[in-house]
Amino acid sequence: MILSVPCLAVCILLLFIYISDVKAQTNLGIREKFEIAASNSKFMHLFNSGLIDSIGLLYLDHTCLMTDLPSTINGRKSVVDYDKQLFNQGFRFTNIKSTSINITNSFAVERGVWAISINFVPIATGIFINQWQYINSQWCIENAISKTDKTINPEAYK
Repeated sequence: MILSVPCLAVCILLLFIYISDVKAQTNLGIREKFEIAASNSKFMHLFNSGLIDSIGLLYLDHTCLMTDLPSTINGRKSVVDYDKQLFNQGFRFTNIKSTSINITNSFAVERGVWAISINFVPIATGIFINQWQYINSQWCIENAISKTDKTINPEAYK
């Protein structure tokens, strides 16, 4: 009895340490997967290369994107069509940078800034918020808001 109580206490302590270590490793894996999925340089490269269908894989089927105009775009296909339209009009990202990321086990909120140009002429900067969801071991954007905060007069650069 005297030996069994300390042994039992040590076993319980080791069990709690093991469980907390496994959970920490799981959270680390989820964070690493998020950083890969939400890579702004990857998004910018895919968009600027015209690989818009690949960007579409980042969005859930029922995603909602709110922009300046049109105000709301619903569904993955509509978001892809919108991005294709922007690409075909000559828009190219010159900067996309996350300024804040909050991650839980199954949700993440990413805030950041962006800048675009047409024919290498800067035309606008803005802000974004992406709400990501972790589903089937994959991070996908469920809701996104993008807002222009400054429009640059392209005539000033000619």
